[in-house]
Amino acid sequence: MANLFENRYKPILRVRDTKSVSDCCDYFNQLAADRGNTLAAVVKSDAYGFGIDRLVPILTEKNFNKIFTSDLSEAEKIRGAGFKGDIFTMNGFQRNAGSAFKHLGITPILDSRSQIENYVTYARSSEKKPKAAIHFDTGMNRNGLTANDAIWFAAISDEISSLLDLQFYMTHLHSVELDRHHEQLTSLEQIAKFRDIASALPPRSTSILSTHGTLYIDPAQTIDFGSHLHRIGVGLLGDIYDQTLAHHVYARIVDVHDVQAGEGIGYDQIYTAKTDMRVAVVEIGYGDGYSRAFNVANSQINHPLRPYMMIDGQKAPVVGKISMNMTTVDVTNISDGHPKNDYAEVIGPNVDVRDLASYGKTVPEEILIALGASSFRCDDEINFIPS
Repeated sequence: MANLFENRYKPILRVRDTKSVSDCCDYFNQLAADRGNTLAAVVKSDAYGFGIDRLVPILTEKNFNKIFTSDLSEAEKIRGAGFKGDIFTMNGFQRNAGSAFKHLGITPILDSRSQIENYVTYARSSEKKPKAAIHFDTGMNRNGLTANDAIWFAAISDEISSLLDLQFYMTHLHSVELDRHHEQLTSLEQIAKFRDIASALPPRSTSILSTHGTLYIDPAQTIDFGSHLHRIGVGLLGDIYDQTLAHHVYARIVDVHDVQAGEGIGYDQIYTAKTDMRVAVVEIGYGDGYSRAFNVANSQINHPLRPYMMIDGQKAPVVGKISMNMTTVDVTNISDGHPKNDYAEVIGPNVDVRDLASYGKTVPEEILIALGASSFRCDDEINFIPS
């Protein structure tokens, strides 16, 4: 660690484990190939904080030719990072944006009746049929054609097919993790609904499974759809069972001091020292993406997923409230209360962001994106390949 961080001056260091991403690409490519399916990357919110400019070259090297992203602005960044394949915008088509979609070679995934109507209007004035995909809602109640809109679309699908080059139909499952842990059948019910919708339409490829669906749903449930396109997002960063995620964050230790028994620590004094202790102040806080959801009061000291950082190879539990740019951790039992390293591991090989997410009642993606957001306090130019 000392060599990796030598001569650094920014308080927060973000490390991208590019080898881990490369290994994950290989894993999912092989998985899709074994099932006779194809693979697409989902690159949203600056690649979940990993960085579009860092992820896209790896995807290109691993022969990905399809990327899903949120909207035209992110699609433009992906194209600017050198990606030559197909890019699909999951938030669809914006009225009067036809020229931008055409110029960048972007394909919208149309998810409402109005988007389809607007895109058809654009298509009628185009020299050749523009590409598109159609998103159907099967229970998320977020975006996608509703059940009534699906009936409307089926009635005009032949006409739509004459105007648009339809690439695939897709849906989004809402409770794969819930199904996995509680043996519910909501995902299978959604797949059945999607099967009914697709059976009334001209044959096309389908896309149902994202990262967790690909990992946890029995492939037999989707095999009858034929050609299937897997959408892999955070899985590319290592969200495969127990694998460490590829985005690591370290923060500088700025102070270590004694706290006497009975004294409180931090805002609102939610944590009071039960005995004399040593506390380190680590230069990262909610202003840097390390959320106040990771606050630790005395009532939470025995929580099985209590937040901690790693210092000198040992756990340094969080104590008190997270400040804007500082977090206090207990180092009483680390190196006799005198840490040798200048930086603490905030998330990484020894601090699982998934456990941190569970404690904060959120998802790993939110933490990764927040910690990956650009900041003048961060040095994010380190590319780390473990030996």
